[in-house]
Amino acid sequence: SNNNTAQSTTLQLTQPDALQLSLTADFILCGDGNDWNIQSNVIGGTPPYTYFWEDGNGTNPDLTDVPPGTYTVTVQDSRGCSSSDDITLVPPQPLTNTFIATNPTCFNGNDGAIDITPTGGTPPYTFFWDNGANTQNISGLASGQYSVEIFDSKGCSIIRDFELVDPQELIIDLGPDKTLCLGQTYTIDASINDSLATYLWQADNGFTDTNAQVTLSQSGTYTLFVTTALGCVSTDTIEIIALENEITAEFVVSTDIFVNESFVIVDVSNPIPDTTQWILPEQAQQIEITTNYAEILFEQAGEYQITLITTIGDCETFFTKTISVREAAFDREQENQNGLQQYLMYPNPTKGNFTIELTFDKQTPIDIKLFSIANNSLLYQHQDQQQTEYNIPFNLEGILPSGIYFILLETPEKSYVRKIIVE
Repeated sequence: SNNNTAQSTTLQLTQPDALQLSLTADFILCGDGNDWNIQSNVIGGTPPYTYFWEDGNGTNPDLTDVPPGTYTVTVQDSRGCSSSDDITLVPPQPLTNTFIATNPTCFNGNDGAIDITPTGGTPPYTFFWDNGANTQNISGLASGQYSVEIFDSKGCSIIRDFELVDPQELIIDLGPDKTLCLGQTYTIDASINDSLATYLWQADNGFTDTNAQVTLSQSGTYTLFVTTALGCVSTDTIEIIALENEITAEFVVSTDIFVNESFVIVDVSNPIPDTTQWILPEQAQQIEITTNYAEILFEQAGEYQITLITTIGDCETFFTKTISVREAAFDREQENQNGLQQYLMYPNPTKGNFTIELTFDKQTPIDIKLFSIANNSLLYQHQDQQQTEYNIPFNLEGILPSGIYFILLETPEKSYVRKIIVE
């Protein structure tokens, strides 16, 4: 009213920056479980801020340990201004892998390999093998079980197991050791079903050959190395024993054999066999059977076959002789008229000195042999001729060791075998 005026201080009115909200998220491990964290980033507006997460997720600015999905939050400042944002959590592709497992080329080989290609997850990847390796791929492996744990950069991991297996073993079998008789050969064909395989024979006697099939005739230890087209090697060894002496089977037996009277058959095979076996008729009564001689008798007259089988190593041969057993009553009377009239050998047993007395119906040449049963060797021989009576002393005391010996008396018509014991 008095035209008085007053001027206030100058007031400057400003408005805050616009309220802005953004969301960021990250995960640990594989991102497919409660391993996500969401962070709210607010600028502008007028602090403090209040947060309202939908779906009951609370009022904290950030969310922790939540699963994948869509999340929405509204933020309000102190003036009531608000802003909303949402974020969708999508896990990465699952961590997995493809692989190529290569088995060893040869049985008990060590050239196997495992090549791994990881996918998914969050690269880069790290590898921890149960054999201590930490490379993506491993090689130089034998057959067996292998395991690897693969980690991505977030710590997500998977474990994979592998098995490498050997191929079927290449087995070379040359068979058992072999003994060859004099003049024999032994052929071995070690071919395998591989046209590109190579063969190498070696022996301690200097023998070498590069064929799959060989014919062996000499003593030695032979080793074969077979290499397949893939480079796999298999080997085997065989021992060959080639005898330098011919194997024989031979025995002596009397030609005059009578019913119910025992007689002996004596092995005189030379060289001495490893084993002997007598094959006797069923009708033979066995009084004494040894590897060197047999003493038997027959109760009925007839012709019988006796066989001796001998072996040296794997060599075997046999000798068979047919004997004639006669009735004693008539044949002894005829014997006293023709041929040998008397055959005495005394004393028996003896210390080594003994006498043989022989009487024939006519002048008859004789051949007397003394055999050792220990080694089939001829120890003593006496030959004479053109006499009807013989009185032959044997002075062998101190020369013959104790044991059983055999006297073989041979005439042009017959032969006689008798046993003598030296005490």
